[in-house]
Amino acid sequence: MLMQWSGLAAWAFLLLNVYTILLFLGDIQAIRSCPFVLNEKELVLQPGLAKSLTIAVSNIRSIERYTGPEPLTKVEDKRTFDAVLQEFSKEKPAFEIKLIKPETVRMVFGFTKQVDTVHLSVDDGQIFFEVLRGLVENQHESR
Repeated sequence: MLMQWSGLAAWAFLLLNVYTILLFLGDIQAIRSCPFVLNEKELVLQPGLAKSLTIAVSNIRSIERYTGPEPLTKVEDKRTFDAVLQEFSKEKPAFEIKLIKPETVRMVFGFTKQVDTVHLSVDDGQIFFEVLRGLVENQHESR
């Protein structure tokens, strides 16, 4: 139908569809090959190609199990980095990390935003929670 209207538009939409499929496959591959990384100095979160955040452990105020509301308000959503990988439906995050100073999230096409809260879920939640809480407590004691 589009080809009957304009051949050039049909080819443009075909190329756009191919690009979208490649971007989607690249995002899946990035999720598989870029795990969340935690070491003694920083926590690196990159859930796919669209956004990434690196947090210094010294900038973490607290980590708690998330007990808040499932849908965030617009104000909270603007200040929150959501690192929960979505499947077919939006899941409630397992943890909430509060930051001392806002961090800059790098997003697709060079956009950025400032966040002071991070929501995330991980595979081994208890181990992650204990290790990160220990690192944060060590940082606070050494100040």
